[in-house]
Amino acid sequence: LGGLGKMIKSAEDFADVLKKSFVPFVILEKLLELGFIRFEKLDKAAEDFRKQTGFSNTQMVELRKNAESINVEFQDMGVGITEVYASAKALTDVFGRTSLVSRDAMQNVSLMSVNLGVAAEDSANVLATFQGLGGATQEVAMNVMKVGAGFSEKAGIPFSLVMKDIANASEQTTAMLGANPSKLMKSAIAARALGTDLNKIVSSQRKLLDFSSSINEELEASALLGRSISFQKARQLAYDGDIEGAAKATLDSVKAAGDFNAMNVYQREALAKASGMELKDLTKMMAVEAQRQEIELRGTPEQKAKLKMQTEALAKLKEENDLSKE
Repeated sequence: LGGLGKMIKSAEDFADVLKKSFVPFVILEKLLELGFIRFEKLDKAAEDFRKQTGFSNTQMVELRKNAESINVEFQDMGVGITEVYASAKALTDVFGRTSLVSRDAMQNVSLMSVNLGVAAEDSANVLATFQGLGGATQEVAMNVMKVGAGFSEKAGIPFSLVMKDIANASEQTTAMLGANPSKLMKSAIAARALGTDLNKIVSSQRKLLDFSSSINEELEASALLGRSISFQKARQLAYDGDIEGAAKATLDSVKAAGDFNAMNVYQREALAKASGMELKDLTKMMAVEAQRQEIELRGTPEQKAKLKMQTEALAKLKEENDLSKE
C-alpha cells in the first residue's frame, strides 16, 4: 500500500504539472485566435472602404494607419473600425483625396457620430462649408463644431439636427450670414431653439426685406384681423444681420396680433404670409413658444430649473462672437 500510495502521489503531481503547462498554451491559443479575428476585421473594413471609394491600397496606406490607430485609441468610447472608415469615406467624398483627410478630422467626425449621433456626411459637409467661409483652417472649423456641440447640449437641442441644418444650408442662407462659421453655428442652434430650422428662418427674413411686397402683406393681414400689425422691428433686425433677434421679433409681432389659435384659417394664413413664413412653420413656432410659457407659469420646479438653465445657455451663446476658441 505504501508503494501504491507513492505511485498515486506521483501521478497526481504529474497531472498538476500538465495542467500548469497546458493553461498558458490555451491562453496563447486564445490570444492568437483573437488577434487573427481582429486582423480579419481590420482587413475587411479596409477592403470595403477601398471598394466603395476606388482608392488603391497604395493611396490609402496613411489613411489606413490613421483609421486603425483611432480605433485602438477610442474603442472604449464605442468608436469601431467601421465607424472610422465611414467617417473617412464621408471626408474623402467631400475633399476628394486621401492626402486632404487628416487624422484629427477622422477622429472628430467619428466621435461626433458615435457620441452625438451626427451623420458623418453632415460633419464632413459642415467642415468643408466652414473652411470655405473666409478661409477658416480645419482647426478653426473643428473648434467651432466642438464648441457648438457643447452649447447645443446645454440648450437641450439635438446637435445632429443643428449639423444637418448647416450641412443643408442654402446659398441664400450662407450669403445672408456672411463668411462667418461662428455666426452660422449660432444661428442654426437659435433656429432650432425656436422650433424651426436655419433655411426657413433666413427665407422668411429675406421675404421681410422685400419691402414693397412685405408691407402690402402687412396691410392685407391688418385688414383681415381688424387691427394694425407691423413687422418693422423684425425687418430692421434682419437687415442688420441679427437672425435670432429678427426671428424673436417676428414672433412678438404675431403674438401682438391677437390669439393665434382663435383666428380663422384666412387670418392665420394672412398673418403667416405677412411674417414671411409658411403657416405650418409659424404654427409650430407658436406651439413651441406656448409650451415655453406654459412651463414658466405652471411647470414643476424641475421643469422650470431645466428651462432656466437652457435659456441661460442660449443667452450666453448669443453673447459669444467667436466659437473657434475652445
